[in-house]
Amino acid sequence: MKYAAALIFVATLMACTPNADKLKAELKEMDDVFSKASSISDLKMAANFIAKSERFAKAFPADSLAPLYLFKSAGVAKTTGQFDEAYRLWDKLLAEYPDNFWAPPAAFLKGYTAETELMDRDKAVTYFEEFLKRYPESNFAAQAQRQIDLLKGNVKPEDLVKEFEQNLPDTTVVE
Repeated sequence: MKYAAALIFVATLMACTPNADKLKAELKEMDDVFSKASSISDLKMAANFIAKSERFAKAFPADSLAPLYLFKSAGVAKTTGQFDEAYRLWDKLLAEYPDNFWAPPAAFLKGYTAETELMDRDKAVTYFEEFLKRYPESNFAAQAQRQIDLLKGNVKPEDLVKEFEQNLPDTTVVE
């Protein structure tokens, strides 16, 4: 009798435990749909993707896909105009996986989103400065500094255009 009760308990526990492979397959399927679409119009699917991404990260925090799906779910939230949700997910990724490959882009996107979507210059500068403190060696560091300088008025947009034009390859030379 004790053996049967233990067996039932284990079976019940396993039934309630999320299956990593099943969740990965569902997330990949939804991610594939989002990747092929020019925009995300299915808000129910977007919410489902975000919820499943978080559930996956919570259930399998050591899985290498956990931070990736947090990053992607933040992107889905941003794309669907759920900026508070995007920030919450980026912050979760930064708190739980600060040294992960996806952490610097998440930190950068906080500033970029504040600047381009929320039109909040002060918040953008704050986020870009936080990014530089955390990830000064990142590939995004120069761009973050440039955005800070631009947002603070230290650089004029026309100066950036001139700099860009000076760095263009000379296409008038025929070889």
